[in-house]
Amino acid sequence: IFTSVAADSKLRSDTIYRCPTAIYSSSTSADTKEEEKRNYIRPYLKQLFLLCRPINFPIVVLFHVLGVHRAVEFWKLTMQPVSTSSSSMLVSLLKEPSIVMVLLSLMLVTSTSMITNDYYDARNGVDVVPDINDENDDVREEYGHYHPLAQGTVPFTVTKTFDSYLYAILLLSSAFV
Repeated sequence: IFTSVAADSKLRSDTIYRCPTAIYSSSTSADTKEEEKRNYIRPYLKQLFLLCRPINFPIVVLFHVLGVHRAVEFWKLTMQPVSTSSSSMLVSLLKEPSIVMVLLSLMLVTSTSMITNDYYDARNGVDVVPDINDENDDVREEYGHYHPLAQGTVPFTVTKTFDSYLYAILLLSSAFV
């Protein structure tokens, strides 16, 4: 079920490529297809999450909070003096559903852009997995960060499917902003 011989003219015909062909089978019901897609992505969730670069999430939250703070300060300067403090207005605004949806959209934009960048870098050969025996330490350190696509630990098809799911969620979340 997981192996198929490549018939595409661009691919080598003597190589066996691994991909779950059952997902694209038309004989299964819609519920079964969705379950198979979840099982198709589930083993790679940790690597896919790391592709989102979660280390950037605190920076995104910080910039979002700073942007809301600047908007509160600007509003206070241009409107009639209000007896409410800036910090209490900031906290109440950050709890608003529309502001939370903007933050979710920002995090999704950040995640999808990271995944899309890694996908095309690995596919085009820009990301290089350094040779462990390479004597040049600068090259090893420069490329020492995490490249699961270039290393082959996450298939391109799984990454593309996961990224498309995140883009769909982004599209829906931006409708609520």
